[in-house]
Amino acid sequence: NHFQYIKDRKVVYADLGANDPIFTSNTFFLDKCLNAVGVCVEANHRFGDRYSKFRNCHYINNCLSDKVEEVEFASQRKDYSTRSGIANTNKNVNQRKARRKPESYSGTFETIKMTC
Repeated sequence: NHFQYIKDRKVVYADLGANDPIFTSNTFFLDKCLNAVGVCVEANHRFGDRYSKFRNCHYINNCLSDKVEEVEFASQRKDYSTRSGIANTNKNVNQRKARRKPESYSGTFETIKMTC
């Protein structure tokens, strides 16, 4: 157990592209078991309420990019889905979009415009 070596240290983290605050989280354990402090950045607005309810991290609902630009962010229309991302760069979104007719794409994913 590597965590025995940090028991007397303050644990700080940054979780970028944090996704669901519990189910697919890389930092939930740090929050709950090690009393760590951190920042969780996630563009999918569906997770906002869950972060405020279940996590101690500072939650930022936004996307990250190497430049400021408006992008189309796509997320599945089902609870706690991890298939989301900037539409023209996300493999999961693009593969599903290519396999479906445009009308069924809009029923599977929702898209919003946001500035990164």
